[in-house]
Amino acid sequence: MSIIKLCFLCTLFIPLLATAEYNGHQIEFNLELTNGKMIKGYNYLPDVYQKDRSQDYTDFLEAHYELVLKNPFEDQMGSYAYFEKRIKYEYTLYDENPLFIFTLIDKKNIDLSTIKSFKIIGLIPQSYLINVSSTHQWKDRKWMQKPTKNVHSFGGTFCSNDIFIHKKNKKTEKLIEALEKKSKDLENELQDQYKLLRNTDGEPKFDIEEKIDQLEEEMDDKIYDLIAPFHGMKVVVITMCTC
Repeated sequence: MSIIKLCFLCTLFIPLLATAEYNGHQIEFNLELTNGKMIKGYNYLPDVYQKDRSQDYTDFLEAHYELVLKNPFEDQMGSYAYFEKRIKYEYTLYDENPLFIFTLIDKKNIDLSTIKSFKIIGLIPQSYLINVSSTHQWKDRKWMQKPTKNVHSFGGTFCSNDIFIHKKNKKTEKLIEALEKKSKDLENELQDQYKLLRNTDGEPKFDIEEKIDQLEEEMDDKIYDLIAPFHGMKVVVITMCTC
């Protein structure tokens, strides 16, 4: 998932929040279709507003399964969709306790009129501000289960990116070097503008403030442009953005 798409999810999902800030769930469910076919699927949904709090949240979602299946993206999948597979990625940051995150694989569209029954079999909390932003296939789960060789972190104004390298080579080393240089250059450029701002009065001050705003707005995308080439390598990128 790209930085732009992740930030788009922030603005899209804020109106749906229920009781906890930035919360949501990875949902595992069974679908029975009108033709008798049984489907096991997965989706992610931020916590939604529930008027009747006395009703169990799982029961509420099962009664309103269109919320679980709604497709928020314009990706040729139609209004409703689900994922056939899900990879659980386990990782550790800064020698802290082990963590895990899910990435959803193989998206399929679904026609609500073909659904006979919907049953949730798993509901796991996950913030919608953090996501696996690198793209993966089902076969990648094999190397994703092995220990990482290196971990690197790069942040912009609104987003931080933790890069877990499972297979180190010359290409990954060059990309990390480019990221380190770009991060340093962007930070130096921003600090130069702040220094000018502190020593400027009058109308030129507004021009500097606009320049600072522009640099801060562009910083995440410029960093992510250098992270994107990792896609397709044995690398996992976990991105967290604030809104």
